[in-house]
Amino acid sequence: MAEEQQVREPEQPEEPQGPEAPQEPKASVPEPVAKPVFKMGTLKCKGSPVLFKSILNCIGPLEDVEVVPFYFSETGLIVRTMNGSHNRMLDAEITADDFDEYSCEGEVRLGLRMTRAKGGSNAPPGIDKYVARATESFGLEVVSGELNAIAESKTRKTTFLLHFNEAPSLSRMPKIVFDVKLKMDRVGISEAIKDALLISKNATFNAENNAITIKAVGDAGKSESRFGEGSMFPVDIAIGKPSISSYDIEVFDNMVAALGAEEVIFEFSHNMPCKLVSNVIEENDMVGTSKIAYYLAPRIESDSELTSAKKRAKEAVKKAEDTEQKEQEAAEQ
Repeated sequence: MAEEQQVREPEQPEEPQGPEAPQEPKASVPEPVAKPVFKMGTLKCKGSPVLFKSILNCIGPLEDVEVVPFYFSETGLIVRTMNGSHNRMLDAEITADDFDEYSCEGEVRLGLRMTRAKGGSNAPPGIDKYVARATESFGLEVVSGELNAIAESKTRKTTFLLHFNEAPSLSRMPKIVFDVKLKMDRVGISEAIKDALLISKNATFNAENNAITIKAVGDAGKSESRFGEGSMFPVDIAIGKPSISSYDIEVFDNMVAALGAEEVIFEFSHNMPCKLVSNVIEENDMVGTSKIAYYLAPRIESDSELTSAKKRAKEAVKKAEDTEQKEQEAAEQ
């Protein structure tokens, strides 16, 4: 039976790296290290409710996340978090230019609740409930450590004082080199996934001979969709090395649906996590400069495949580090 691996951060003493996969199912949590007291900065951002809803919708496929870290700086907002099982990750970077108004002095780290806290109707609701009250614009302001949400409509402007948790410092993402890259219309890949879901909740992605096939096999039969050479779908494919990997396509389908934009970039390597990337929808189906990315751990069929996949993961990280070092040396010359 296939075993779903984890997308997880490396252990201490190294600085947190973000998703590294595949790893053993058990996630180790390093002991907290004493740090200086974080000084919360000041924030004022305002934008279309559609922009904020796009951000919140992308958290949905993680499923079991109640509090999400929002990191604001002078360049914009980063939302980066994993689900409880560490087999999927969201990395969203919203640039300051995609907001109607944006100013941030220092760093603002907010742990915002996605769902109503336990305690019944008197407990604080999730941030989505406040965004839903806005039709014209929605904004967040942080002054003197207090967080206000401002929801505006044509007839009113309402300010809410919100409770929040201080989020930890931002984890650094690793530079993973993927062997396969597929750039295509979101609807095309979504329909192929839905075809596979009629057969099984898992599917195998095979990249070779300038084409990618998505195959599902189950008690109901078999399905196979093909992209690239010999298919009718307009796609842009780059295959550096033939690769095969299996993924939970129920989760994959939810991720594709949450991205929203028409064009999607899908990357993967042999038995490695895949990556889905798309631009953020701002308003009236307009695409902004911001990016939302998902990482999804693969399904591993056997112990030998797990050992091989772990070896490839280390090689990929080493290759990325060597490339980065060469670029730095070239820049210094």
